Amino acid sequence: MTRGFRYVALAAASAAVVIIPAGLASAATSAPAPTTIHAILGPGHVSPYAGQTVTGIPGVVTDVTSSYFYLQDPNRVGGTPFKQAIEVYTGSKPTVVAGDDVTVTGEVSEFYPDQSDTPSALPIAEIEHPTVTVTSTGNPRPAPVVIGASGVLPPAQNIYYPLNANPSTDVTTGNSFYPALRALDFYQGLDSEYVQVEDPVAVGPTNDYAFAVAPDNGAGAGLRTPAGGLADFAAPVVNSRRLAVYAPTGVSAPTVNVGDHFAGPVEGIMSEYEGNPELELTASVAGVSHGLTPQVAAAPKTGQLSVATYNLDNLSPKTAASKFASLGKQVVTSLRSPDILAVQEIQDNDGATDDGVVAANVTMSDLVSAISVAGGPTYSWTGIDPVNDQDGGQPGGNIRQVIMYRTDQGLTFDSIPGGGSTVADSVTGHGASTALAQSPGRVDPGNQAFAAGPTLTYPGTTRTSPSSASRKPLAAQFSFHGHTIFVINNHLDAKLTDDADFGRYQPPIQWSEIQRVEQARVLNTFVKSIEKADPAADVITLGDLNDQGFSQAFHTLEAGGALSDPISRLPLNQQYDYVFDGDSEGLSGLLVSPALARQVTHAAPVHINADFANQTSDHDPLLADFAITGAN
Repeated sequence: MTRGFRYVALAAASAAVVIIPAGLASAATSAPAPTTIHAILGPGHVSPYAGQTVTGIPGVVTDVTSSYFYLQDPNRVGGTPFKQAIEVYTGSKPTVVAGDDVTVTGEVSEFYPDQSDTPSALPIAEIEHPTVTVTSTGNPRPAPVVIGASGVLPPAQNIYYPLNANPSTDVTTGNSFYPALRALDFYQGLDSEYVQVEDPVAVGPTNDYAFAVAPDNGAGAGLRTPAGGLADFAAPVVNSRRLAVYAPTGVSAPTVNVGDHFAGPVEGIMSEYEGNPELELTASVAGVSHGLTPQVAAAPKTGQLSVATYNLDNLSPKTAASKFASLGKQVVTSLRSPDILAVQEIQDNDGATDDGVVAANVTMSDLVSAISVAGGPTYSWTGIDPVNDQDGGQPGGNIRQVIMYRTDQGLTFDSIPGGGSTVADSVTGHGASTALAQSPGRVDPGNQAFAAGPTLTYPGTTRTSPSSASRKPLAAQFSFHGHTIFVINNHLDAKLTDDADFGRYQPPIQWSEIQRVEQARVLNTFVKSIEKADPAADVITLGDLNDQGFSQAFHTLEAGGALSDPISRLPLNQQYDYVFDGDSEGLSGLLVSPALARQVTHAAPVHINADFANQTSDHDPLLADFAITGAN
């Protein structure tokens, strides 16, 4: 869901079906009428009064949006800062303003926001069809709930307890609430309340009016990256003290990079976005830079092969000229014009216009020119146009992978005809004569692992999800000083269908991982067919793998010793190339065959985008250098 439709979606969602959890309906019917917001919200994740009318609920208006306002009890009921506020949905611009002391009569409702985008989101309690009586005006907001060492803190590495609950369950069917043990309960317990983050540090850069912070300058929040972010480095790691912050209309978002601080407090109303907690700023605050600058890779030694992978984020001729210029500069200056540059998300010649165009020669010509203008070499490139609208991504964009290469430093492309969008590549010969049947070619493009439609079922549950169309692997063969180099450029299934980290299903199901593992199995089989023909083969499998080095997809790629991951040799806090909602995580990969693994002299992300508000792409590239044995 784009930010521009945030409130439209929320208003539409309020008409959703009222939710009364199993086992609570009878209690709600017989319970005495609530007199406080705390009583309305009840002991679990949904209100026991959902579907009932409540009368004369008091509170102070803390903020107003285009269709609802936030009501908070100035007196903390129950001796806790949790469950003290609620949304009051008016359907149009409320007539009350922040500081009004009011009483509200209306119907309690629980709705699931934006179900089409985030079906796993927790419900939000609100009072609908309200009658609002103003008893006084000009009152101060209640003191904010402080998130930090002098206030309250969520657990640092636990969204929901127990950590490994299996199978995934719907938490709204239970009736427990432990904010000291579960970050999910902590943030939902503060929903609609006025809060302040103590000593915040930016752990996610400003992007689309949003950024992410951690309290207490990040102390105790998790493993910090050199830039100051929070590293997501293992499956149990959840970095639950990161908090997304959004500047709504009328409030300016500060421009911050990862590691920056702030000139004043970061405070606002606790809400949610796409199933995860988010703080809605109520006042602008300036960022204070700590001087982070984009990295520049060291130049490879003479005679070494340099290889990079870079997701260019929906590049097309319609992309702004400034982005092409920036990409050219990054390739030349930050990446040192690598010999092989595998790129992803190259759109067709008219971008997202869905008119049957699939060719991307104009897109690539513009990119090649931008690199040349920036002082780099004139790259050649190879790729295969996809079948129209069959590879996922932005509708009409027909994103695909392309392999760019230099021809001025001993590298040549071995063109072998016969490849096509629906033609499966294979391996011929053996030993030194091992070759691809087609170069470029696609790896098993007809395999259901890359298709939309097949039903995915999560073991131990009755939940299902349809698979998504995604890109087919692109294979190409090169020669470098007498060595054959096999390169497979990938863009595996994206994470769009996954359950929200802080959603109603715990632990969240990673639907896309089910499909990625199958895609990784296809790739592993293909790589092994090359290595069976030539155990000394030099194979590079790289691209946007949409997963982390510790994931099952990576383990499947590496199965049987087919590939190894040189990025995994780095310290855990340096293995990221993407920052999402304050998580510094890996999405790209650059894996190599056993023979080539011994030739790696350097492999690392080049941090030029992910930590920065001024991004050319949302990904950082990965770069590796190889001292190919026998190369001059």
